[in-house]
This record gives sequence, structure tokens and C-alpha cells, in this order.
Amino acid sequence: MKRNAHNVEKYLIEGNEVNSGEKLHFHHLMDKSQLLELANCEKLGLDHEFLLEKKGRLILLSSKYEFLRPLPKEGEAMIIDTWSRGIDVVKLLREAKYYCDGINEENVFALNTSQWAIISEEDHKTVELSRWISQEAQEDFFDDSIALTEELDLLESFYEEGMEPVLCYKVRYSDLDINIHFHSSYYIRTAMDAFAEFRNLDPEKETIRIRSFHIQYQNEIFMGDSVSMFVKEEEDFIFMEGVDPKGECVFLVKAKMDILDKDLD
Repeated sequence: MKRNAHNVEKYLIEGNEVNSGEKLHFHHLMDKSQLLELANCEKLGLDHEFLLEKKGRLILLSSKYEFLRPLPKEGEAMIIDTWSRGIDVVKLLREAKYYCDGINEENVFALNTSQWAIISEEDHKTVELSRWISQEAQEDFFDDSIALTEELDLLESFYEEGMEPVLCYKVRYSDLDINIHFHSSYYIRTAMDAFAEFRNLDPEKETIRIRSFHIQYQNEIFMGDSVSMFVKEEEDFIFMEGVDPKGECVFLVKAKMDILDKDLD
């Protein structure tokens, strides 16, 4: 492990961050993780001022989580360890480990691999990262350790015209991030709501246990845009797709999730 390549932060889980099952909301985990990941990217020279000067935006393309144990409860400490693994032309390859109440392998509750890119504001195309991240920074701040997986599978659309959505959501002002589009963690929030609707979750008695969750971002959406959520179950997986009013895919999810009795979770 190249320790100087890592950012590690400890977070105490607050009561307003947990769900009806008394576990940390998944989208809150992603919120905290992304802030730390952006801080880690500053080691590569990709800070806010540099990106503004170069007229580029750092965006999340795809992210996959494996959950080994339930998410933390109120009062427990979550520790996130995140680092950049390397680059693949236009993709920044990143990894993360999540611990509960102490950094040792027995306390790992989740693993993550993600892919990021820089988009040029001038032509909205991805840039070749070796031109933006110096060779010195790559040598000093890349750690080739893999937390979850070396490659992320490409998810494919399953939406067909005429399908009935599970729910529809309209993007509001409070959903926007610094890039003035729907915040990447809120896609996860919308997907979790769609799964709860699909399974007719009773929050008084039941909760959701996430085993794995792979999200792939296809198109940005903005304030006033709407997204319709479609869900299907196939073998052991839940597939979800967000679609805009033109029928174009906004994002895709492939997950393993269960509905459990709250007393058994």
C-alpha cells in the first residue's frame, strides 16, 4: 500500500442519516465518499481551481459496491479509505474500502470500484487524462491496489416503449450539485425508492439489505427534467433504468437486494 496515495476519514453516523431500518442511508454513504474522493483527486492536481482554469468537470461514470455486512447504525463510526488506482486513457480508476468502528479487515463492511472522467466544457467530450495528470503525480499518488474488481461490466438498457414505470421523479433545485445537474448520489436515492415501490416495502416492518449495487451514469439531467424508473427482476439480480421523457436512458443499475424483516436485519 502507498499510504500517501490514500485519503482516510472517520465519520460518526448521526440520527438524521439513518433509514427506517436504523442503518445509514446508502445515498448518505455516497455523499461522504464522494467528498473524500474529490479531496483525494486534489493530490493529482485536479482541484477546483485547476478544473475551472482548464474548463473541465470531473464526473462519475460508473460505480460498483459490494456489501459484506449491513451499513452502520446511528452512533457507530464509519471510516472511508479511498485512492486512485490509475488511468485508462480517459478513465480515472478509483477504489475504496469502508470500515465500521476500526481499520482492520474484520471491520470492512463494503468495497468499491469506480470510474471517473474529465469532461471538457467546450465540446463536452472526455479528455485524455495523461495530459491533465502529471507523470510525477501518477508515480507519487497512484496505488494499484484493487479493493473490489479490476474491470466494471458495461450495463445495457432494457427499457422498451410501452413499459409502465414504477415511479416518476421531477428534478428540483435542491437536487442540484455544483455542476448544476442532478447530484450523482440522488440517482441512488431514486433507485432505492423505485425498488421499495417495486417490492411494496412496508417500512413499519421491513427494510432493504443491499448485497451489491452497480450504477452506470448515461446522461445528465437538470432542474425541471423528469425521470421515469423501470424495474425488473431476473435470476438473483434487480435491474433498474431511469428514462427521460424522450425515451433516452439516464442511468442503469444492477443490484442484489433483499427485503428483510426489521427484527432480523
